[in-house]
Amino acid sequence: MQPLRAVREAQGLCVFLGKDSALAPQDLKFPDAPFGRVLLERVQNEAKANPTSSFNMDLSPVRIAPQTGAINIRSRCPEVRGSKAFYGSIVAQLTGRSQIKLGDIQQVRYLDDTFYWATVTQIIPPN
Repeated sequence: MQPLRAVREAQGLCVFLGKDSALAPQDLKFPDAPFGRVLLERVQNEAKANPTSSFNMDLSPVRIAPQTGAINIRSRCPEVRGSKAFYGSIVAQLTGRSQIKLGDIQQVRYLDDTFYWATVTQIIPPN
């Protein structure tokens, strides 16, 4: 794994935004909604309005929820083949002090749930 500063200009990176089932309970499990309820609800609503597998939203730079601690940035978004998911390797970890800008958001149906992943267009390290 590389320091976050070393990968901030890299292309094709991907980050997990959350999954539909995370919004069902009153209390979020932050590994399942690492950027919090508000962002995940916005993504879910946009996904319902745009039923394609990939869409884009005009989002400001985002930070992970403080309760999450850290989240992995991967070399590519996952692919589902049959009953298996294949993930890109972990290249860095995003902590609450850094921000990222998101590009295309992908809806991935897997294990009777919908998972949302986004390409990372920019990593903004802490000052």
